[in-house]
Amino acid sequence: MSDWFNGFWASITLGNVLLGVSLFLVSLTLSFAAIGIVMVKIPPRYFAAHYERDFLPGSPWLVRWGAVILKNIFGVFFDSIGNRAVASRHSGPRHSDHFTRIDNA
Repeated sequence: MSDWFNGFWASITLGNVLLGVSLFLVSLTLSFAAIGIVMVKIPPRYFAAHYERDFLPGSPWLVRWGAVILKNIFGVFFDSIGNRAVASRHSGPRHSDHFTRIDNA
């Protein structure tokens, strides 16, 4: 593990740090802008108990429920794709390496 950490520490450059900080600041700014836009677009009585939150108003109930179910299936599908992408990019030491390595001490 210390070899991996030493290699990682040696690979850090000022350019890498500045790139990481700038990407963080850009994404933070975009996130705050998106939150501001969403908050402005929310109707004034959105959180009131009597506000109608009907999905696809004017459609038959079978169409509305079908759309809700499909929306949730797509959400689970895209969430699983994102989780796999994150899991496949794991670059740290593997647990199997720890158990298969033989140290001659």
